[in-house]
Amino acid sequence: MSHPSASAAAFITQPLDPELIGVPQACLHPPVRHLYARGNQALLEQGRRRIAIVGSRRASAQAMRDAQWFAETAASQGVVVVSGLAVGVDAAAHEGALKAAPAAGSGTTIAVLAHGLDAIYPPCNRQLADRILCSGGLLLSEYPDTTAARPFQFVHRNRIIAAVSEAVCVIEAGDKSGSLITALEALELGKEVCAVPGPIHSPLYVGSHRLIRQGAGLVTCPEDLLIDLGVLSPKKHKKREVFSQQQDLPEFNDPRMQSVLTVLDWHGQSAEEIARRLGEAVHTVMVGLLLLETQGLARRLPEGDWVRFQVQR
Repeated sequence: MSHPSASAAAFITQPLDPELIGVPQACLHPPVRHLYARGNQALLEQGRRRIAIVGSRRASAQAMRDAQWFAETAASQGVVVVSGLAVGVDAAAHEGALKAAPAAGSGTTIAVLAHGLDAIYPPCNRQLADRILCSGGLLLSEYPDTTAARPFQFVHRNRIIAAVSEAVCVIEAGDKSGSLITALEALELGKEVCAVPGPIHSPLYVGSHRLIRQGAGLVTCPEDLLIDLGVLSPKKHKKREVFSQQQDLPEFNDPRMQSVLTVLDWHGQSAEEIARRLGEAVHTVMVGLLLLETQGLARRLPEGDWVRFQVQR
């Protein structure tokens, strides 16, 4: 595990009353016997609006972007974003909330950890944890300092995420995603649960779609979630527009862009595979992909594949 930077080291771990999570201990399995915090404890006060945004560790590029979008929009409306500081959707949700921190004027996110607060796991999120603290956010755990991360502790951590939140939004969850445990914990506590739908053939959304079939709310934008929770008024809010038609796109007059967009989806594809599907030369497809990337409609993944992005305005 990674240790805090000099700036974040000014924050020390303090014990808290476990009742501050706002749920009777009899409703939690197992009960939360201890609670520790670093940072802005005011984020746990009764009356603060808090929403958990969770999802897969091995998240798609679109899910990462959606998590940031949902979190930034929620935080900009004064809602505290709760997540677990894991790689993938969790980290993206914290990042999105931090984007709204300067305008919010106070902490915007809570990270619930599965180990002691004197170190961070995974180490790659150490700087993110430091930024959460320095922006007025909060790190929370039921484990004292020096407690190492163990697999079962991540499962137990999920019940705290659900308990401190009034709703849980699942951005992307596969069949065995840990975020499904958070959603089920929330349902048992009588909290609202919603999920973002995805491609019906994608294994990355099997868990999300199962939640929706079982009664979770279906949300396609953060405004859906905020309206359902009464944070936004449906009468006063105008939903964002989505560039769903080619004629809506600015400067969308290059036939190479139009051709590539007909086969580009949310599953990663190589330029060679796209070229085979279109019967086009690879260099022609690459021009179309790069033009789409400049419009924010396509993105190249680290492994080299290309995926489609949804553009909001």
